[in-house]
Amino acid sequence: MIEFLIIFIGAGGPEVLIILLVLLLLFGVKEAPKILRNISDIFLKIRNSADEFKHEIMYSDMKAEADEKEMQQNAQYSIDEIDNDSKIDQNNQKEGLDVEKS
Repeated sequence: MIEFLIIFIGAGGPEVLIILLVLLLLFGVKEAPKILRNISDIFLKIRNSADEFKHEIMYSDMKAEADEKEMQQNAQYSIDEIDNDSKIDQNNQKEGLDVEKS
């Protein structure tokens, strides 16, 4: 539990001792462990929620990038298709002119 306070709050040794002394003075020896456990659980839930939120944001960003890439590929395919159709039309027109000249 103390390690959790050190890691999550970023408190060093003296800060943790002060926190523990304040807890002991305010709540007594019997209640301090329960309160520390509750505080630890609350911080753990907050950290889990933050991690879940971060993963959700990362997933939505990756999905948006994938959707954008798919749209670009579809647009490029459409452009290529139109380009091919116009080349075919140009060839057909040239062949039609060549047939008329003969």
